[in-house]
Amino acid sequence: MAERGTILVVSDDPTVRQTVSEFLEFASFIVRMVDDASALDVALRHERVDAVVLDAMMNGGTGLELLPVVKGIDPSLEVVVITEEAAGETVLTAISGGASSYLQRPVRLPALLNRVRAAIATRSFHRYTRHLVSTSKQEGTPLARHTASMESLLRFDRDLMSLMDYRRVLDAILHGLLDMTAADIAAVLLMRDPVASVTVLPRAGAAPPSQAGLLDALLEEWEAWGGHALDRENLLWYGVEREAPAAVGDGVTAPLMVQDALIGAVGTFMTGPAMFAPEAAALVPIIAGRAEIVVENAFMHEHDRILATTDALTGLVNRRAFREGITREFERARRLHMDKREAGELAIIMLDVDHFKNFNDTYGHQMGDRVLKMVGSVLLTEARRATDIAARYGGEEFVIVAPDTSLPNAGILAERVRKTLAATSIESPSGPLYITASFGVSCYPTCRATNVETLIEQSDEALYAAKHNGRNRVESAPVAEKPEQVLGTPAPQPT
Repeated sequence: MAERGTILVVSDDPTVRQTVSEFLEFASFIVRMVDDASALDVALRHERVDAVVLDAMMNGGTGLELLPVVKGIDPSLEVVVITEEAAGETVLTAISGGASSYLQRPVRLPALLNRVRAAIATRSFHRYTRHLVSTSKQEGTPLARHTASMESLLRFDRDLMSLMDYRRVLDAILHGLLDMTAADIAAVLLMRDPVASVTVLPRAGAAPPSQAGLLDALLEEWEAWGGHALDRENLLWYGVEREAPAAVGDGVTAPLMVQDALIGAVGTFMTGPAMFAPEAAALVPIIAGRAEIVVENAFMHEHDRILATTDALTGLVNRRAFREGITREFERARRLHMDKREAGELAIIMLDVDHFKNFNDTYGHQMGDRVLKMVGSVLLTEARRATDIAARYGGEEFVIVAPDTSLPNAGILAERVRKTLAATSIESPSGPLYITASFGVSCYPTCRATNVETLIEQSDEALYAAKHNGRNRVESAPVAEKPEQVLGTPAPQPT
């Protein structure tokens, strides 16, 4: 097996040194080991080193003090840091000190291998740059192309590190892959409970391949990275159709790791006979390595945001998040209609579990909580568009915000939810139990709402009508006789 590079392992723990060195040597790397600052200095100045694995816990937890030593001798050398478990402050110190990535104890060896591979790819990229600069007497095509790649990578790093929203991170990764590799197709697979998704970005004018062909190419090395079998049938796809004419040609893929877990993959592909230039192919694992840390930070940021905006019992968004979401969507709908553009109808569906107090009194609050959880699960399943908002409004009352949905279509959605709830049982010691719910629907600008509060009141009034008319039914708010008045335009006066 061919040599892949020389790794310097820095640790005063014999177990760490032995475990890491044996694993990397088995993967065909040459491994050097040092256990203090002076030996590190000598090794970096007098031996070939392609990447450093640094134990942050050496010398009682002061291993990160050696980062400036490494970067002072060779700023371009990639350093993978091994930290203690749940090392928040240590990680921040490591990254700000110049570490390229980190792993938390207990270290998964396949994850370490992926980190080292990314470090080697980055090192090779820098070496190739120095080679071009030192051997080219004048600017030539390879040097110009490589310099442009370096500038793109620097811009990518700068832009990516400033992002916290994982959707924007994903968009930045896709555009970075296309821009830096000149590929026809860029793709990112992300596994996030409870589903996995593949997002695809084709270059303008490029014919996209089929989902199956692209997934086969993206997962070619999945098992080698330590991945398990994926549920291909339930993958969510964005940006590419199930069936498409183009075939996947040359491709470059790399794993995405968060902490020690494989959470996805990135890839760039050609759909014609063209092949990737060597420097373009080398950039993909570098981009993946850069993206891993930002994806993890974005996930943690989103997790904190979700905790602050989610109802703990049902998993739906809470009332505060609902108010923020409906205000945002109402202003969007108003702008679209003021500009006389298509779409922009905004529907609200309010529902209330029928006789919920009696149910609680009869079967107990634990069974009542199971009912509320069941309702939340049904709403998450039925209101499944990315733009839909399903929320717990309070107690046993729930609400769905459905952008770009007409009043009749909102009624259809409400009826579908009503039937699903009525047919879903909750198991109890006395056998299966069933509940029903009443629904009220309103829509901007079809109904008479001129602001968010009025739109909510209309749904609430329609819900009250459903209760009054026998429960377990859907009622809609009245349609405006002069809808042009709701758009902010004065109605024409008789002459």
